[in-house]
Amino acid sequence: MATVEHSTLTTGELHEPKGIATANANTVYIADGAGSGDWRLKPVGYCEYSSPTGTTITTPTTFTLVNPATTAGFSLAEFSHNGSGRLTYTGSATIGMKLTVSLGAQQTSAGTADISLAVNGLPLGPYTSASVTGGAGVVGLHLVSFVEFSTNDYVEVYAQCSAGNLVVENLVLMAEGII
Repeated sequence: MATVEHSTLTTGELHEPKGIATANANTVYIADGAGSGDWRLKPVGYCEYSSPTGTTITTPTTFTLVNPATTAGFSLAEFSHNGSGRLTYTGSATIGMKLTVSLGAQQTSAGTADISLAVNGLPLGPYTSASVTGGAGVVGLHLVSFVEFSTNDYVEVYAQCSAGNLVVENLVLMAEGII
C-alpha cells in the first residue's frame, strides 16, 4: 500500500477524529475550525420533586423561589445539585444551555399562576402562565429558555399566583449544554 499524507486526503477519505480510541464515554468531538478540536462532555443537570401532599408556597403574589426537597434524577455531568431545586454549572467552558422546567401544582384560589426560570437569582423573561377560574384548581406549567452559562452559574424556578397559595406537587428542572 502506498504511503499517503493525511493532509492530502479528500473529504470522503477522512476518518474518525484523532483520539477516538481514548475518548471518554458520552463525549463529543468539537472541531475548532482549524483542523483540530477537543473531546467534550455534554453538560447535563437534572432534578425532580414529586409528592402527593406537596410543598406549600404561601401567598406568592410576587415571584418566589420554589425550593422543595429535590433529588437528582440521573448522573449529573458538569453540574451539581443542592437538594432544593438548584442546579449549578461546574464546567470550565462558557456554553449555551437549554433550560426546561415543568411544574404541577394546586392553586387554592381562582386566579393566574406564573413560573419563571431564574439564573443566579434573577428571573428570566418571558415566563409562562396558567389560569384557574371559579375557585381552587390544578395548574400545569412548562417553560423552555436558552441562556449562556459560565462556571458557577445556577438555575432555579420561581413562581407566583394572583391569589391564595400554590401547593407544588411535581417539579422537573433540566439544563442541557448546547454543543
